Amino acid sequence: MSSLRVVLPDLLRTFSIQDVPRLMLFLGAGASAHASIPTAADMIWMFKREIYCSDTGISKEAFRDLSVERNRRRLQEYFDSKGDFPPQEADSEYSFYFERCYPVSEDRRSFIRQLLQQCKPTIGHECLAALLAQGHCDWVWTTNFDDLVERAERSDTPRRLYHVGPESRERLDTILAERCVPVLVKLHGDYRYDKLQNTDGELQFLDEKLRASLVQVSKDNGLIVIGYSGRDQSVMSALEASVAAGGLRGGLYWCVREGEQTRRQVETLVRRVVQKAGRGGFVEVTSFDDLLFRLYRQCDLKDAQIDTKAEALFEQRRPFIFVTETKPRNTIKVNAIKVMEYPTTPYRFLTSIKNWQELRDIVDHRPIAAGLLHGHVLAFGNRERIRSVFGDKITGPIELSDIRPGDLIRSDSVTIGLLYDMIGQSLADKYGLFRLGRRTFYVVDPAISSRAREFRFQHQGKQFSIPMAVDRDWCGQRVIVNEAFSYQLGFHEGTLWLILRPEVVVTSDGQVLAPVEQRRAIANPILSQRYNMGAHERLLFWFYYLSSITNPISFVFPSRYDPSVQIVLDTHYAFSSQREVSGKWTP
Repeated sequence: MSSLRVVLPDLLRTFSIQDVPRLMLFLGAGASAHASIPTAADMIWMFKREIYCSDTGISKEAFRDLSVERNRRRLQEYFDSKGDFPPQEADSEYSFYFERCYPVSEDRRSFIRQLLQQCKPTIGHECLAALLAQGHCDWVWTTNFDDLVERAERSDTPRRLYHVGPESRERLDTILAERCVPVLVKLHGDYRYDKLQNTDGELQFLDEKLRASLVQVSKDNGLIVIGYSGRDQSVMSALEASVAAGGLRGGLYWCVREGEQTRRQVETLVRRVVQKAGRGGFVEVTSFDDLLFRLYRQCDLKDAQIDTKAEALFEQRRPFIFVTETKPRNTIKVNAIKVMEYPTTPYRFLTSIKNWQELRDIVDHRPIAAGLLHGHVLAFGNRERIRSVFGDKITGPIELSDIRPGDLIRSDSVTIGLLYDMIGQSLADKYGLFRLGRRTFYVVDPAISSRAREFRFQHQGKQFSIPMAVDRDWCGQRVIVNEAFSYQLGFHEGTLWLILRPEVVVTSDGQVLAPVEQRRAIANPILSQRYNMGAHERLLFWFYYLSSITNPISFVFPSRYDPSVQIVLDTHYAFSSQREVSGKWTP
């Protein structure tokens, strides 16, 4: 595949300068993953849990977190023992388990409908809508059932989007004859109107008119494929037919994630297009959202709403991300720790609670992490305690829900807020730290309880001694400088990270905060002098200090009661490589 590789900047420039042939977009399930829509792989485990629990009578509560390996292993062992189920990761798994779980077609449609109703367009869909509206793209093809592209379209768009699915395929005659654009074609149907195609039998044949249109339109255009594995033979055969007829003259750019393995059929198809058209290949991308935003930016589009979201979503995630090389010349340690395990199945229920203040008053200091989302409460904690605390504010059944990647991207999302609440409570209860605001924590002066002020540890054979509290004089007044840290959570390339920043907090007695003026006047000069080794030592200090209490560092919630979930960190900070550019080292 290396000989077919295309670097992303090359694709961006090609897309922005295109005239004829033009590049179309083909969206698979991966394009909707950040909108909290489960991928096929996610749904397979949901189906396995449903079948297993209904077969055995075991509560789904026992398998609430399907990301936990032991839960997956237990489920898979059950199906492997039955003998008539496909092996794990077989191509037929999705279709087999979906049909086995819900044999009736209408039930499968109901499942999809319930799954999609709460989802919202991501910044990627908004960028795609902008590209369509401004004439940078004319055709979008998708195997997805959702309506995210349509919902991202602005009411004042200069080019209205034409929608086509199996039940509205006759529109294609007019669209092609009158050259109406832009067009969105849903090859497998729209969950709101069409009979959906999910199982092998349903997917075996693509609607003939939609297939013919894909072949016809592809003839004079190129295609960017994003979030699609190529497992659907009806779609792949249509693309192969287009190439055989001399189509995809604009090239075939198949987007993949770093390290992703492509199917042999896909690689053969891409190779054929490159040989015939001289364009295309495999393009490594971070995500659908990142790719579409970069296409939007490359085309010099401006939209205040999109640009504001982009600043929050993309820029904040980059403080600890550096360009990596196959053969790194040098490495640097960064202040991010990989989150190895975190809960992904909160409880969810309808509620009569109207606002966040009412929610906070109800939860108070109880061992429950809860948030409001679209008339529902999302909560972590003991189920019976949740039922007792919320009482008649619960207006529907308490059910398990699933956290998806899209729930973790936004720094202000309800889901991220729940994780902050759980970590914060654990840092206070389990680690004995004092909280300043929501995300800053400091060590109470150990001298208050007659303990040594210095914390000693060994790292790579070297001894370190860090004072956790130091006396200072400020205008004749004694104050105490306490070691502290602030943190944030960041989601990048499918991984959740905890990013730690050493701080200091000034107190009047080692515990109670000093006045704001004193804190600023003393803390700012100290922090301004901490760079290189000074910052490195404080990062080490906090890692070893927290590890001395639990190793690996873990945040159990609720901390003092019956633990139900935990967040576990890696055993070291992350590292990143540097590269040499024009004789200079750059990240």
